[in-house]
Amino acid sequence: MKLEIVTKKANPLLKRDDIELRVEHDGAATPSRAVLLPEIAKLLNVDAKLVIIDKIFTQSGLNIARVKAEVYKKVEDIPPAKLTKSAQRTGTKGEKSTVSEER
Repeated sequence: MKLEIVTKKANPLLKRDDIELRVEHDGAATPSRAVLLPEIAKLLNVDAKLVIIDKIFTQSGLNIARVKAEVYKKVEDIPPAKLTKSAQRTGTKGEKSTVSEER
């Protein structure tokens, strides 16, 4: 699997970088988020906890995928909804907030 950065755009208002990557996955299925996450973090030299994969696009019949990812500066900058959704998509345990119900 080969990764290449297509665009990298700073988004200072949301304290993140928006990144679009091109992934060549010859002779294999489209890689999952769980497989791509550590590879993207290694390519960008950041902690995997700071990377959120938003979309993975693969055209039918091609072994090339486009990936849209967001890289945050700090874990505290990631919106809780994105953190929870990312954890559900990758199959990892996210930091879910627990609400105690009093009746």
